[in-house]
Amino acid sequence: MNALSLDAHQFETERSDPRLAQWLQQFPPAVFSERLYQSIELLERYSIEQAVDLSRQLNLVDPLGEWRSVDTLDLGTSG
Repeated sequence: MNALSLDAHQFETERSDPRLAQWLQQFPPAVFSERLYQSIELLERYSIEQAVDLSRQLNLVDPLGEWRSVDTLDLGTSG
């Protein structure tokens, strides 16, 4: 059986800002661990990449090159 080969991105994440600990000091340290912070960072990056990819698939990159309202964005749909 051949393993599925994925072109996985390698993300380098930074440690959380030390000031964050001051804001979270009323919570147990295990609740907001460094591992949780890293996971949130990765999830945020993943969601941004997915949004950009979807925008490209829907050919929205050029129309969204300038600030527009939803009402002025021509998506080729009838409403």
